[in-house]
Amino acid sequence: MRVDAARGRERDRELERRLAATPIDAEIRAVFLHVIDDGLRRESRAPLSKRPRGYTSIPVRQYLADVHEAGALVGPTPDAGIARLHAATATFLLDHPGARLFVGPRDRDPLVLLGRFERSRSMLASYGDWRVGGRRGDVAITIRDEWVWIDAMWCSVIRSVFDACGVPCGEVIHESEGPFAATVRVRW
Repeated sequence: MRVDAARGRERDRELERRLAATPIDAEIRAVFLHVIDDGLRRESRAPLSKRPRGYTSIPVRQYLADVHEAGALVGPTPDAGIARLHAATATFLLDHPGARLFVGPRDRDPLVLLGRFERSRSMLASYGDWRVGGRRGDVAITIRDEWVWIDAMWCSVIRSVFDACGVPCGEVIHESEGPFAATVRVRW
């Protein structure tokens, strides 16, 4: 694999800017670190470190640093690696025994699951806002004050929802509104 040192340094500076912009009290559930570890295992890599229980809240800054490091291990760029690591997020989450209590077979519809993620936001993260709108076949997810990478992580997670439902995902279009806001359109 060819490494572009200049691009790597720029990506590190971008991470530093993202970490500095992220509120110190912003938290996310540790289950998303477990998603990263699952992705590393799929790539035949060892997890980065021992993780807290999935229901534990952790600083988003810790998550960002860990995801960036893991992404750099598995992809030609951290962004590409972050996308690969999140490719099975919905399947990983839905395979959890606790999830089966809340998400039955009839709920395995992309529109239903995206709506559930929207309604569960405050249980998953202490910051940001996202809204799901539209109709079957054409959905827009509006994301605001999101400190993780929308283009790399969010788009991959959205595709994983369709994979977990067994529904072919059409196009996922990322319309950036700055580093921490976007609208992601999904057409299928």
